[in-house]
Amino acid sequence: MCGRFFVDAKDREIDRLLEKLGAGAGEIKIGEIFPTNRALTISGGERGPAPEGMEWGFPKRDGKGVIFNARAETALEKPMFRSALLNNPIVAPATGFYEWTPNAAGGKDKYLFRAPDGALLYLAGFGKIFPGAGKRFTLLTRDANDSVTPYHSRMPLILSRDETEAWLRGEDPAFFLKKTPAALLVIKS
Repeated sequence: MCGRFFVDAKDREIDRLLEKLGAGAGEIKIGEIFPTNRALTISGGERGPAPEGMEWGFPKRDGKGVIFNARAETALEKPMFRSALLNNPIVAPATGFYEWTPNAAGGKDKYLFRAPDGALLYLAGFGKIFPGAGKRFTLLTRDANDSVTPYHSRMPLILSRDETEAWLRGEDPAFFLKKTPAALLVIKS
């Protein structure tokens, strides 16, 4: 995943989550989401899943840039990610994500990947509080499935809506980290 996803404000579920978030919804970026944007996420909690705004990307130790993706295959092994993954799973609801491929003219073509039925994609990730930087999140990536492979070798770890609560409760993260997402619809942007 190259680092962009899309959130459509016209989606009923997105609208419902923003409404539930209340006053904090005004700080949430809608449309094309870039690393360091404040994005809509869903966190687990004592009262169940709840929307929350978080900045996308863990600050790098050298203070230059952010780490916005973590490999699902190795996240549990990495000291920077392990505790956050086990203790603070989140999902980022998205209407799609982007990848780019080189074209014959020397530029790049942009592609949007969506669920074939137009449903939301629930991108699996985890959050962490950083002193002076607040709560931030990173997304998990995995090897691309057959629908994404022609465009990119990696893709976000996508959960079905029915899987999100188990993910947020921290149930069997190893199972989810090995999950192969369903085929996606590809749209040239």
